[in-house]
Amino acid sequence: LLGAKAMQPITGTRPQMLTFALLCWSLFLLDRHLRRGGRAIWLLVPVFLLWANLHAGFAVGLGLLAVALGAGLLDALWRRQLDAVQRRRLLTAAMTLLLCAVVALINPNGIALYRYALLGSTPAAHRLIQEWQSPDFTTVAMAPLGLLIVATAVSMALNRHRLRPGQVILAVIGVAAALLAVRNIAIAVALMSPTLAELLPVRYRLPTARVALPMTALAVATALLVVSIVRLSQDAQDSALSKQFPACLVAGLQGTNRPVNLWLPYFQSGFAINQGWPQVHVYVYGNDAALGGGVVSDYVRIAAGVVDNPSALHLLDASHTDAVITSAGALASELRAARWAEVKEVNDEILFVAPSFQPSFSFECHSG
Repeated sequence: LLGAKAMQPITGTRPQMLTFALLCWSLFLLDRHLRRGGRAIWLLVPVFLLWANLHAGFAVGLGLLAVALGAGLLDALWRRQLDAVQRRRLLTAAMTLLLCAVVALINPNGIALYRYALLGSTPAAHRLIQEWQSPDFTTVAMAPLGLLIVATAVSMALNRHRLRPGQVILAVIGVAAALLAVRNIAIAVALMSPTLAELLPVRYRLPTARVALPMTALAVATALLVVSIVRLSQDAQDSALSKQFPACLVAGLQGTNRPVNLWLPYFQSGFAINQGWPQVHVYVYGNDAALGGGVVSDYVRIAAGVVDNPSALHLLDASHTDAVITSAGALASELRAARWAEVKEVNDEILFVAPSFQPSFSFECHSG
């Protein structure tokens, strides 16, 4: 529950959630194999075939499993349990991971997918996205992550006699990943939560009745599903969307008598595409693999309202941008100085249109 709460800022209907789920299952299969042996470890092969065709995070998962395998070897040496059985388990796991790396090549991009997964997005794209920044522990949203880290460290300190080197290695990697970027909190949860659960200095007993635990889990799952549906329906209402996104301004552009090329803040681009397409074409939607890193870099310069060459105004003109939605700041000042027309302001966001763009507008909302 603590891990789930720590992950809340980055969870949602997004592809990286598939990486988190498959990483957890993969770590479970590897750990189970090192403890018990068996053939279930070979399930990793179809898992990675699927994973490589769902999300580029498979490469991170493969690397973490390799580290976990090395940690398992270190644990066996630490406990002086590196007998023939354990060596066979370790060798089987290593062969499985090698085969996983090979089957991951079966994807539409072949080996190029590895290059993309390892190189990742451009630094310019990282500057745009809050998830790529380090966590701010002064905010309430990051408090569960801080508690998870502290609780894991305290549990390790109180159970030094049971602590394994592999647990320390994985926990350190998890903490380092989370401190590097908010997006990596899921990795930290996957690596730290099992150790915390194993070393937590609180003993508990699950219900022993055969039906009690499944029924309890079903009741909790049903309650969570109902709450999620209610929350989703509330968040999807027009009144809720209009507070988060420039719904009125995009609707006004959608009602014009000609196509519009729109620049607006990165985090609002998905909404604008969904509401305005095909009348409204959005400048950037964050996928630098499709757009190219140069487009994302130009977006950053426009957002900052830079005046040196290439200036924000030059980049807007070169991209044939007709309209801009932005709040007060350097970009808004530059647009006013260049005689872009202020059409409407709603909830502190202003719609500007280029001097050469003069369609008719119809708004059904009031200025905030």
